[in-house]
Amino acid sequence: MEKLISIYERKGIIFIGANHRTTAGVWLDAGLYESVSVEHAKEKLGHLVSNSLGKSVIDIPHPSNFSRLTNALLLIAGVRSYKSFLNGAKLCTLGISDQINIIPHKNGGYSGDSRGFTEIPNNVLILPIGASESDISWNILKALDSCLGSQI
Repeated sequence: MEKLISIYERKGIIFIGANHRTTAGVWLDAGLYESVSVEHAKEKLGHLVSNSLGKSVIDIPHPSNFSRLTNALLLIAGVRSYKSFLNGAKLCTLGISDQINIIPHKNGGYSGDSRGFTEIPNNVLILPIGASESDISWNILKALDSCLGSQI
């Protein structure tokens, strides 16, 4: 994968953030988020996705401390903890390689064997590289609707 972004929906707001791939091959939250209300998503989401994709880079140094990776997300969402953020949150990722892959995730909550977000591989949406911003927006909203959530 050449580019990766995370797209969260929580309490009527969509948060779009770039991810960076480390020299160890791990994708990590880059802390670069933008947001849009669900009611304005159809008009603005495609543009915000393009902006975030432009900020996604590969081969950054692999960090030794992961404790602050979610700080930017928590700040823009207005919550103090990742546990609070997870309550009712949905996630899909959008990756670029030779095509666009939009992958919905299941929210397994904050604790237990299924905690955190896991991909729902049967619901992956695939678009061609030349897809329009409106097609990308529509498919992201469709993917978010197919996400499975957890109420903590």
